[in-house]
Amino acid sequence: MSLLPVGDARVYYQDGPRMSMMTGPKMDLMKEQLVSWWLATRQRLIAALEEGYPYRSTEQSPEQQVQAFVNMQGEDWVALTDRLKERFKGEPDQADLVQAELTKYQQRMYALMGRR
Repeated sequence: MSLLPVGDARVYYQDGPRMSMMTGPKMDLMKEQLVSWWLATRQRLIAALEEGYPYRSTEQSPEQQVQAFVNMQGEDWVALTDRLKERFKGEPDQADLVQAELTKYQQRMYALMGRR
């Protein structure tokens, strides 16, 4: 087994078929960067899919939206919460983001109700 220095990391490989393994702080940094990149990319894709309407939803008039909101049952709230959890999956503050989205949705619906 031989050692090749690669920056601050150490890459080991065996003679014969090449199989390298990085160890140390460099690997931790790479993991943090990858997770950060993935979360940012995922949010950008979701935002692009949600232009105009939330992802996986259908277009409804404001009256239809209010009517659906007023008629929501417990299982509807659970389904909405589950969709939001899926949307923010992997985020370190997932619970706070889900709660903020639910609050924003409720405020939007109450504002639409006030315009009726």
